[in-house]
Amino acid sequence: MSTCMPASICGDPQAFIARLAEIVCHDNFTEMHAFKHHQSIVEEYHATHEPWRWMHLVCGARAAAISFGKSMTVYEEYLELLHAA
Repeated sequence: MSTCMPASICGDPQAFIARLAEIVCHDNFTEMHAFKHHQSIVEEYHATHEPWRWMHLVCGARAAAISFGKSMTVYEEYLELLHAA
């Protein structure tokens, strides 16, 4: 028996994991940190029993939100200029 909130609130965990993966794949701000963190939250989610397993997905959402929308354009342009010199 699950002690999670109703499915209408929790939703499908696999769909949530997939959405987080889409966000993480657009991250060019934290190098590989977001990818490694996403892998960890998925592994920990599957290794943890209810009612604590959603905690990992919530933490994953928080981590994805931190770098979501950040742009490294100026840094990337600087690197190109640095290598051209």
